[in-house]
Amino acid sequence: MEDALLRNISLIMYVFLLDYFFSGVAVKKSKTFLINLIICTIILFNFLSNLFLQFEYLPYINIFLSLFVIASIAKKYFLSDSEIFFWMLFLLAVNFICESVSVKLIQLVILNQLENINTHYSILFSTSLTLLIEILFFFGMRLFLSRKETLHNQINTISLLTMSSIPIISSIILFGFLMSEVNMAINRRIIDVFITMGIVIMNICVLYLYHSISFHQAYINRISLEKKALESEIKYVEEIKKSQENLKQIRHDLRNHFLVLSGLLENEDISSAKKYLRKTMKQQETITDFYTSDPILNYILNEKLTIAEQSEIQVNTSIFISENVKIDHDIIAIIVGNLMDNAIEACTRNNGKGKDIIVIIKQFKSDLFIEINNAYLVNERYTRKERQSAGIGIKSIRSLVEKNGGIYHSWTEADRYFASIVLFDVYE
Repeated sequence: MEDALLRNISLIMYVFLLDYFFSGVAVKKSKTFLINLIICTIILFNFLSNLFLQFEYLPYINIFLSLFVIASIAKKYFLSDSEIFFWMLFLLAVNFICESVSVKLIQLVILNQLENINTHYSILFSTSLTLLIEILFFFGMRLFLSRKETLHNQINTISLLTMSSIPIISSIILFGFLMSEVNMAINRRIIDVFITMGIVIMNICVLYLYHSISFHQAYINRISLEKKALESEIKYVEEIKKSQENLKQIRHDLRNHFLVLSGLLENEDISSAKKYLRKTMKQQETITDFYTSDPILNYILNEKLTIAEQSEIQVNTSIFISENVKIDHDIIAIIVGNLMDNAIEACTRNNGKGKDIIVIIKQFKSDLFIEINNAYLVNERYTRKERQSAGIGIKSIRSLVEKNGGIYHSWTEADRYFASIVLFDVYE
């Protein structure tokens, strides 16, 4: 009678622990009367089974009752059926873990005093210790899953079923261990078959998880690429705006220059007008250089060359392209801009004598050839090997080139890094 009462108190405490756990990670439903009634019925059935049934049947009954209790408590909260199934198996495995730890601790501490683990005192100690370990487990799990959105968000059903394989195998192994510890007869062949099948299933599930993680990682990489491309386009738009503002300023300055020249000529001060005109032309020469008839690409090159000049990097250019391009001008500007950024950064890190960049952009019939090579630190061939092939900037360039049917190739020669691009059939 006392043992049955103790086990029933333990089940009631377990119900409160489950409710405490799920309340921390999911939102509770408003109508739960029927579920509470089912839980009370389970508790009553547990008490009667402990009173009238033989001890050898109780472990199996306790497993089913634990599953029913977990499912009933979970039903009080907004969880999908697949999530409830996963938590039934996971929390059952946690229950077995707590009982196994409890049994081993009791064996270590009071083995010399108690001859059999099925004695009244050992059951008292084991049940109390198991309950204490479960309390610690549930507090830790609730602390780890502190946000209610963690379980409220729907998880892929196949992923949940895949993850459920591990609690299933854990439960089978721990159940067999517990049965052997309490000296109960158990068919080892059945347990071995279940364990073997479970290990096979678990390895299949690991393959599925590997596939899912690989797909997810590829998705993250694609998002990163798109983000980088979007940032480049935003930067491109900002530079266009800046270019337009500069043009407005130039128009305003030219108007003022014309007014000054008009005033000098009206006063027939030819000498002063000539001096003012020479001075103005000299100032305009320092404002911008013209590398190509494409205004966007020309502006990008001027901006990057200004940055290079500020970093004391010498830049040599050889550019010859026409205006009749079939692809968007911003694609060429983004590619050249990213290549120039990489070259400038590499030269900035190079503390040696060579800090120079060579830019070659040429048209061959209907194709466009772009090559940028720069000085770089030779040891970066090893220290930055991954970034040379997997960096976000490189990925952005590769993506744009491939989308437009081009070829991207990079290599090193001595202390120089080369990046070469060919865009096919881009000119009319």
